[in-house]
Amino acid sequence: MKINIHNLGVIQDAHIELKPLTVFIGENGTGKTWTAYALAGIFGAFGHHQYLETYLAGKAGFQYPPIEEAIKQVLENGTGKINLAEFVQNYAEIYFNQIAQSAPQWINGFMATQRVNFEHTKIELELTESSKLKMLNWLRATQKKDEVSIAVKKNSPLIFLNSLKEKDTDELYYYLKVKSQKIPQAIVNNELREFIVSETFKIIQKALFLNVYIFPTERITFITFPFSPIQNKDVKRKRTYNENKNDEMLLSTPIRDFLLTMAISHDMLSKRKAQEIKQPDISRFIELANVLENDILLGNVSFEERGQQIELIYSPAENVKLELNVSSSMVKELAPLAIYLRYVAQPGDLLVIDEPEMNLHPAAQVEITEFLGMLVNAGLNVLITTHSPYIVDHLSNLIQAKQTNRLTALKEHFYLEQETAFISKDDLAVYLFEDNTTKNILAEDGGVDWETFSDISRSLSRIYSKIIA
Repeated sequence: MKINIHNLGVIQDAHIELKPLTVFIGENGTGKTWTAYALAGIFGAFGHHQYLETYLAGKAGFQYPPIEEAIKQVLENGTGKINLAEFVQNYAEIYFNQIAQSAPQWINGFMATQRVNFEHTKIELELTESSKLKMLNWLRATQKKDEVSIAVKKNSPLIFLNSLKEKDTDELYYYLKVKSQKIPQAIVNNELREFIVSETFKIIQKALFLNVYIFPTERITFITFPFSPIQNKDVKRKRTYNENKNDEMLLSTPIRDFLLTMAISHDMLSKRKAQEIKQPDISRFIELANVLENDILLGNVSFEERGQQIELIYSPAENVKLELNVSSSMVKELAPLAIYLRYVAQPGDLLVIDEPEMNLHPAAQVEITEFLGMLVNAGLNVLITTHSPYIVDHLSNLIQAKQTNRLTALKEHFYLEQETAFISKDDLAVYLFEDNTTKNILAEDGGVDWETFSDISRSLSRIYSKIIA
């Protein structure tokens, strides 16, 4: 997917192509995090929700003929359908561009700032054929069924609105189940329109990235705080946003979503096993959580309930339990990723990780680089910002190893000794942020031109030479 960004903070004009693993490097204050967060807002639930409200209010300035036709069919005949394959080919790019174009209206709320002007921000997206194919493959493999009820009086369902998508088909069906004709037609029209629009938008949104999870730099602080168990109704409403609430303005959406992810992970404790039986792919993420804990963290991370509060506990050895606030900074840094993988990860998710090397020893930075390759090969999409020369250098090693026919022999020379860490050059993009723009620094041979780091090394050498002269 190709993305053009104009006037986003210090970014005047930038061009990016997202790959399964996308890396943003550059000095502080060059726009890396703002760009990553803006993309997370567009591809995640926040932008989806904002655009849905705008569309339902008739303020989007665009209508999707297949959706409007499906609404008409259901109103006239009680049933209607949308061909999702045709919708992706003809309207998916328009849909995501509509969300991107609306960013200036919601990005202040997303970032929890009123002191920045995004009025002239412009973000444009181009869905490549590979992106569309990925969406189509996911849609065909998806099976879903939803139902909502309309009632004049509380607890008196009279009309049921249904959506149905069978596996290995392209059609998304909508139909009514009528138990009474006493509901005013205006109510039926409004509820039906909202249901069809929201269900269509939701499945198109998830076809690109199933879920978007942000790991902000603030995670190492917030992960040490105890939290309350999440209720089922809260899980349902986990992506409902109202940026006008004062309590929500205290924290940015990336931080609030991060805290919610941790709470939802606890809610999945008893459900993950059943999910794993239905979706064998889930076992890959549980295995990755084991690798992260056993080979990098050197200990296990788990939940512990104390009354009405829940906290994360680190166990570096049998019968040893430590609160996270007294654990090492590396544990605080990586514990959220282990929890995510063990309890909520799904194929097709997008992870946005701000500075994964934060507080890590150089050896651990190399290990986490290999681990990122393993995440991508397990079916996740990853976008990181980084200042680490170790990460950038080691990415080249992972690419070069992948290009050989000696994967098994070479893995012994890598820190995690996993050939699933090796990645294809086609799955990686590396962009340098500087001079108010971006530059693709991944060479054709898989090497990365990390001049932003080598300049500092040369500067230190010059200083030393002056000292000993």
